[in-house]
Amino acid sequence: MYVSIIKYLYCIDDCLSIAFYHRICLSSSKFIDEMILVTGGTGLLGSHLLLSLVKEHKEVIALKRSSSNLEEVRRVFGYYISGEDELTELFGRIRWIDADLLNQVDMEQAFEGVERVYHCAATVSFQPRDRQKIIRFNTDSTACVVSACLAAGVQKLLHVSSTSAIGRSPEGLPATESLLWSHTQNKHRLCGIQVSFGDGGMERD
Repeated sequence: MYVSIIKYLYCIDDCLSIAFYHRICLSSSKFIDEMILVTGGTGLLGSHLLLSLVKEHKEVIALKRSSSNLEEVRRVFGYYISGEDELTELFGRIRWIDADLLNQVDMEQAFEGVERVYHCAATVSFQPRDRQKIIRFNTDSTACVVSACLAAGVQKLLHVSSTSAIGRSPEGLPATESLLWSHTQNKHRLCGIQVSFGDGGMERD
């Protein structure tokens, strides 16, 4: 079983797609008691995913930067929950952990005991000057996540990507993963990480 990759298109539709995927995973009761970890939980998509998860689980781990504003996540919850008591109870099910996604030690410590990971964290920018920073963070942080999953014996990893990772479609046709940014088409090719899950855990392919 391979890592699932989901492209999101500026939010709500794809937040619902992630939630739908999550509910499919919960179709078997054996997933209910899994320890789950989310990266990028303070982002727009990640916060919606957390809301879906805490409705089904007593505790969910979410990684964040030390400077993150958790009130923004609580505000997202408030759009869908009218009662203050219910909002506080559900928000309280999140165990926040400060971690640097580029620090392998931080990641391996945070992933201890985790069985399922949703990797939603990413840096996005359309400024040419940020190109190398984006490539470095998004590839290196994902490599750290995969390595931490392998070290912790995580059984399932969902990697969430972005439409920012693909090129513009010609003449208004739908964009697909086969499209590359025109200025990088012949100059640079990113290598992806493919992970397979077997009975013995995760293995790199």
